[in-house]
Amino acid sequence: MIEIRGVDNDSYIVCDACREEITNVRNALAIFRNFMNDGEKSKVLHVHKNNVKGDCTKKAEDYIRSKDWESGSMELGEHLANLIHNIGMSPEDIKQILTYSRKL
Repeated sequence: MIEIRGVDNDSYIVCDACREEITNVRNALAIFRNFMNDGEKSKVLHVHKNNVKGDCTKKAEDYIRSKDWESGSMELGEHLANLIHNIGMSPEDIKQILTYSRKL
């Protein structure tokens, strides 16, 4: 889940299993329903990898399977890069936004 924290209004990704912040993109995955038909949609669960924080990945996969779906996953960094690309943000856009917001 993506949340905005009061006080500094920064956005954070919170693990959908343990509810703690994900602080290192390399230690997390995006879990989703795999093998969908054209036009179907799936929510994405953001979770810690099992070897990092308990069994967060397993809990997310179990949730997907409880719906009689097959779970899929990708590295969180890949998932976020795909999102950024699909909404048309360039590296220059990101740099400009972060530079501006850090000055406030």
